[in-house]
Amino acid sequence: VQPDWNPAFEPVPNASVHEQELHNVHAALLNLVIEGMADYVGDPMVFEGAGPGIAQARSEYARNLGRIGGCFALFDTIVFRLAHDPRASLQDMLAIGFGGSWDQTGYYVGYFMAKAVDHYQGRARLQALVRLTPEDFVGDYIQVMRAHSGANDIVPLADSTIEAVGQLQTARQSSLSK
Repeated sequence: VQPDWNPAFEPVPNASVHEQELHNVHAALLNLVIEGMADYVGDPMVFEGAGPGIAQARSEYARNLGRIGGCFALFDTIVFRLAHDPRASLQDMLAIGFGGSWDQTGYYVGYFMAKAVDHYQGRARLQALVRLTPEDFVGDYIQVMRAHSGANDIVPLADSTIEAVGQLQTARQSSLSK
């Protein structure tokens, strides 16, 4: 059963500017996790067989993974806008990061993060993250990133993205302790 994610992508009524910005960043992280983990599970690079659909999917993966540094930079830019610009449209930012007309680059960022977490923290942890928050998923990637900086299978996140994730984690902890 798929959860109802729609509220995460809709404006929060009566929210302060800062609360709306955090909500929007959360929505981008949620999209990253949903699409990235799905792409990692359905990785066409590991499937045997051929055919036009598989060939096209492999080509798209190869192209986007070949420019993964740029995909991360775009994702960081989207998170920065959502975290710091109250006029940034969540729908526009999600379309840029995850929409087909922009090559769905956010999918590959999430895929890359899932693959790194799986590699460095193990399949059991990746499976556990499916039930946790998007901030937990990205937080685990940040831990991996810091522990394995310079590794070929790690792309660093911008400090501003790390800060935004930290703010979301702090806000969640604060709300849980009330």
